[in-house]
Amino acid sequence: MKKILAVLLSVSMVVGLLSACGNSNQAPKETSAGKETQAAGETKAADETKTTDAPDAGNEDSGDKIVINYYDWDGSAAGVVERFNASQDKIQVVFTQIPDNMDKNSKLDVLAMGGGEIDVLPCGDGDQFTRMQNGMFAPLDEYIAADGLDMQESFSEMANWCVWDGVTYGMPLRASVGGVFYNKNLFDAAGIAYPEGNWTWDDYKDIASQLTQGEGTDKIYGTYNHVWAGEWIHPAAQVGSFYKEDGTSNINDEIFVNMLNERMALDEAGVQPSYTEVKATQAMPNSFFLGGKSAMVICGAWLIRDMKDTENYPHDFGIGFTYFPRTNDSVESDKNLFMSATMLGVASTSKNPKEAYEFIKYMVTEGAVDIAAGGNYPCYKVAFDDEVINAFIEGSGLSFEDGQKLFATDAVYHSSKATGAGAAAYMDALDEQEGLFFTGSTTAQDALDKVAAAMNEEIESLQ
Repeated sequence: MKKILAVLLSVSMVVGLLSACGNSNQAPKETSAGKETQAAGETKAADETKTTDAPDAGNEDSGDKIVINYYDWDGSAAGVVERFNASQDKIQVVFTQIPDNMDKNSKLDVLAMGGGEIDVLPCGDGDQFTRMQNGMFAPLDEYIAADGLDMQESFSEMANWCVWDGVTYGMPLRASVGGVFYNKNLFDAAGIAYPEGNWTWDDYKDIASQLTQGEGTDKIYGTYNHVWAGEWIHPAAQVGSFYKEDGTSNINDEIFVNMLNERMALDEAGVQPSYTEVKATQAMPNSFFLGGKSAMVICGAWLIRDMKDTENYPHDFGIGFTYFPRTNDSVESDKNLFMSATMLGVASTSKNPKEAYEFIKYMVTEGAVDIAAGGNYPCYKVAFDDEVINAFIEGSGLSFEDGQKLFATDAVYHSSKATGAGAAAYMDALDEQEGLFFTGSTTAQDALDKVAAAMNEEIESLQ
């Protein structure tokens, strides 16, 4: 209860900020599903708040139906909501699309913990762990068990992004699954074969060095690795664990320290723009790579959405995708992908959690094509088929064969962030300590020692 009250206090402090936002003050627009609602991507901004009911089931005609209020910033949900409502005689979902901006999580926090009329909401990129810990979401294990749903079989590693302290609080909805995208034209010009899944981290570094050319504003880097907290960690996460056997943090282990130092070495070698350069220029992986400034980019598959958007991201070169390189020969699979997931959960303040769960189950299991067509990666592996792949890559120029790599049912996922106790402290401390490390104010070992200490303090507080 203390944790819930702390969150309520925090969200009450942002109410003033939210009320000052023009989009938040506008009355929601009533629309028919699929007409005015944007089929926006995970980071595609919606211009205004929009509320959608099924065309033949408005609020005034809902009768004895239980109304479930679903808020999301991704407009591709509208069609699934319409189909769900058409299939129901007891439940009606009202979908409200909120603006996809910096305030979206704060707005959802206020609605979910401040007594707002909200039943279902998304949360991702590691933010869900703090919120699960603080009581924002209702546990769903009872309903999942009653359905006989095997979360690991259905979602594999992505299921872990919905669990806190052994309790499941949601289902994986969308994911940022990634590997390496590459500029085919630059590979062809250099006479270098396109990389395949059987390449290693050493191969990747060697190819990046060979493809680096030019100086100053004309320079083309061999690769690009962004500066979001922990983006350097993917090779280490393949072979190292975020936690020790006793449940404490392992982030200061040698494998992670070495990889952080290696990120700095690659910066200094000039094969990728440095951490400080990216920060100073506010570069982004999509505009940098699609602008022809790097031959490769380590990126999530959300890049495909921007590959389709040639008006904002014009490019005239062929693009390929391949699996993330094996860290070393101890990694057995050639089909390695990194991932983080957005879960769809039931607000703990919902008066109808079972009905809200029924919609979540439908959204996740029946909405894969809609999610893919909206530019996002669906998490329900059982639905992976040619229709989903084609919907996801349509208009991007990516080959079907490369699209298949992202949806291979035998691919091995590694989480790009800690997904257990201490996950919230991990994100906060890592963001701070990385900045100190890359500006020369601390060593990799000292930085990760502090991250581990912050994680362990949080882990201990939960016992």
